[in-house]
Amino acid sequence: MSAQAPRWRAMRVSDLPAASAVAARVHPGYPEDDAVMAERLRLCPEGCLALAGPGDLPVGYAVGHPCRSGSVPDLDTLLGALPVPAGAWCIHDVALLPEARGHGAAGEVVGLMLGEA
Repeated sequence: MSAQAPRWRAMRVSDLPAASAVAARVHPGYPEDDAVMAERLRLCPEGCLALAGPGDLPVGYAVGHPCRSGSVPDLDTLLGALPVPAGAWCIHDVALLPEARGHGAAGEVVGLMLGEA
């Protein structure tokens, strides 16, 4: 019997350390302070998703939020607040551990983000 494919679910505050560890493995050249993802989760929980693997542990994550049209926030930058009106949706980050790849999760999360936008 094969293992079940990972599934997207709402990110929880308790997922932040695992998401940070995924980011460190997947994007080592683009570090962000843990406060950045924590702020995105606080400001836009509907845009923060965890890819749950075995034991419901995150094997990937996606972070998106409203932004001003034509303007994307710099990496490793706190937003302070979401823009009103926003005019666009920013997919800030998608990161999947190697073992989570090949199941269509990246395409699925883009569709989920489009639904939020």
